Amino acid sequence: MGQDFVSDVETFRQTSAIRLNGYDSRVWEDQTGRKGLTAAIDDKGTIAGIRILPHTPHPETDDAYSKTVFDFPFEGEWLVFWGGHNILLNYHYEFEPVRYAYDFLKERNGYSYEGDPKRNESYFAFDQDVLAPAEGVVAAAVDGSPDNKPVGQVDETRPAGNMVAILHRNGEMWGITEYEKN
Repeated sequence: MGQDFVSDVETFRQTSAIRLNGYDSRVWEDQTGRKGLTAAIDDKGTIAGIRILPHTPHPETDDAYSKTVFDFPFEGEWLVFWGGHNILLNYHYEFEPVRYAYDFLKERNGYSYEGDPKRNESYFAFDQDVLAPAEGVVAAAVDGSPDNKPVGQVDETRPAGNMVAILHRNGEMWGITEYEKN
């Protein structure tokens, strides 16, 4: 399988490297930007995970930008853990309504949590304020969705969870997804 996958690959270049929660995670892409691989290696040098996969770029939207200028929706230093223009860097990418979503987390000493990683309260980003990223009017809001328990388990009936949609003066809307439109 691996030989077939790389038969037309001239070279791979590393596009991401992050050390977090005891893992060294790296991403490489081929010269076309249509194939890549990811690997996560633990502190003992054991490969904890590896993925090789083709991916389809979406140039019609990858190079499109909003008219609204956004600030980060939080204060202080945060880390972009998932975010980018392909599935190797951003697991959201294959789902159009959230294709360019970013997952931010707080990191201290190479970890995003302290204590039990199955508890929301262990994560440094948990219960932090979320700010409006740009001026506008609240057009929709969902509140009252319980926090995912255990961590990582998603309520499939409400995958977006609690949210706020902001309508900006230029007519662009931030925060609403196809899940809420339906």
